[in-house]
Amino acid sequence: MKPNRPAFIDSPSNILSNLNLLISKRLREGDFITAVIAFLESGDKSITIARAGHNWPLYYDSDFKIIQPLKTRGVCLGLDKDMGISLSPEEKKLSDKSGDVELLYSDGITEAMNERQHLFEQSRLESALMESAHLPADQIVDQIIARLDDFVQSEEPHDDVTPVAIKVK
Repeated sequence: MKPNRPAFIDSPSNILSNLNLLISKRLREGDFITAVIAFLESGDKSITIARAGHNWPLYYDSDFKIIQPLKTRGVCLGLDKDMGISLSPEEKKLSDKSGDVELLYSDGITEAMNERQHLFEQSRLESALMESAHLPADQIVDQIIARLDDFVQSEEPHDDVTPVAIKVK
């Protein structure tokens, strides 16, 4: 049974749309914010995701051992006050199975550079996820950070580095 939530927070998409209304009134012209929101429903082992300009979350399917980006529509918060129907955040609901993983992450990971100015990129992130998907969620995050640290060596990150792994038991 779903919790009884007020209408403005009953879904990830509604939260993002309402945040957009608040944020767009306060940001300077040209400023924007990216975000991703996930609702976890433990009873039916599902996750509902919506994003606003943020990187597409990655989904690891434990049956087929594949990773796919969860491509949903959603523009950055603050760019369009009304967001209109064509710009409003799109939701994607997944019915997860034991062993499936969703990875939410900031662009500071994929845009991290090493001393040769090479980007870590999504392909390296996906490789790190593939190699660690059999581990618990906290260890998946640790493995991704270790792989990133090994790649950048002594270079300081130019942006935040935030991975969040959600693994179904």
